[in-house]
Amino acid sequence: MNHKKYIFLDGLRGIAALLVVILHTGKFWGWQPAHGYLAVDLFFLLSGFVIAYAYEGKLSAGLINKRQFVSIRLVRLYPIFFLSLIFSAAIAAGRAILAHYADLLTIPQISVSFILNVFFIPSPIKNNEILFPLNGLYWSLFYELLVNIIYAIVRPVLSTKLLLAIIMGAAFIVFGVATVHGDMNIGFNNDFASVVAAFGRSIFGIFLGVLMFRKKSFFLDYINNVLHVTIKPAFAFLGIVAIMIMPDFSSLNALSDVLAVIFFFPLLVLHCIEGTTKRWGRAMLILGAASYPAYVLQAPFAALAYFGIGKGVVEKHAPFYGMVFLFFLIIASVALEKKFDIPLRQWFSARYIKKSNNSKRTDEQSSS
Repeated sequence: MNHKKYIFLDGLRGIAALLVVILHTGKFWGWQPAHGYLAVDLFFLLSGFVIAYAYEGKLSAGLINKRQFVSIRLVRLYPIFFLSLIFSAAIAAGRAILAHYADLLTIPQISVSFILNVFFIPSPIKNNEILFPLNGLYWSLFYELLVNIIYAIVRPVLSTKLLLAIIMGAAFIVFGVATVHGDMNIGFNNDFASVVAAFGRSIFGIFLGVLMFRKKSFFLDYINNVLHVTIKPAFAFLGIVAIMIMPDFSSLNALSDVLAVIFFFPLLVLHCIEGTTKRWGRAMLILGAASYPAYVLQAPFAALAYFGIGKGVVEKHAPFYGMVFLFFLIIASVALEKKFDIPLRQWFSARYIKKSNNSKRTDEQSSS
C-alpha cells in the first residue's frame, strides 16, 4: 500500500519538536518561546490525524486487531524511547555521583524509575511530583499511548456523534484547566489537576485529529466556500509557529492558549494537510525525521552539553551554543532515525507483529 506524504505535517512535527527543545534549553539561547508548551497539543492533534489515516481502514477491515494496533504503536515509540531512557538514567546517575546539583535523584531512585519506565510506567518519587523524573518529557508519550488504547477500544462504536461528544467534553476540560491554572503548561506531574489536564489535552487533540481525518473534505469545503477563509499552506504553517513563539500575555495566557488549541491549530492544520512544496520539501522531511528523536533525546543531550561546555559559558555565548546544539541534535536525530530506529522497528514488526498476524490467519484457515 502506498502511503500519501503529508509534507507540511512532517514539517509541523519537526518545528514543534525544535521549539520544545528551545523551550527546555533556554540557557543556550537566552530566550524561550513563551507558548512552546503548546507544541504538545499540536503533537496530539497531528498524531490523531495520522493514526486515523494509517489504521482506521485496517482496523475496520479486520486486517489488524486491537492488540496488534497497540503493539504497532509501542514498536513505533520504543526503540528511540529506550535509547533515551538509557541516556537519561546515565545522566541522572552521573549527577548523583558527582553531586553537583541540588535536585539529585539517588541511585536507588534512579534504578526504580528506570525499571518502571522500561514498561512506560510513571515513577513519581517523594519530593518530586514529575511523572517521569528521569526525563519529564515522557509524560506526553505515556498519555498518547493511553489514549491510543482508548481509541482502539471505542473505535468500533465511534460514530461522528460520539466523536463530537468526546471532543466537546475534552474541550470543556481544556478550557477549565487553562482557566484555573492560568495557561496550558500543565500535565506532567502526578497531582489530580495535572492528570485531568493531561487526559483533557491528549483526548481532545487525538480525537479531534481523528475527526479531521474523517471529515477533512467537509471541513475544508465549509471553511473555503461558506466562511470564505482560504489560507495558503505555507502561511498556515508560519501561523502555527507564530502562535508558539507569541509573547507572554500574562493574565490573558489562558484565553490565548485555549483559542490556539481549540480553534487556531485545527483551522491552520486543515490548511496544511493538502499542501505541497518543491522548494522546502526536503527540509520538511528532515524536520519530520528528526522530530521524535529530538523530542525525547533533548534532555540528556542538553545536560551532557551543558556539563561539558561549563556553567556560565553557555549563558555568556547564547544563542551561539543554542544554534550549535540544535544543529548537532538534528543531525544526530536524523541519523538515529535512519540507522537505528527504522531498522529496529522493521525487525520488531517482522518478528512479532507480522508473525502474530500470519499465525492468526493459519489458525483461521485450519478451523475453516
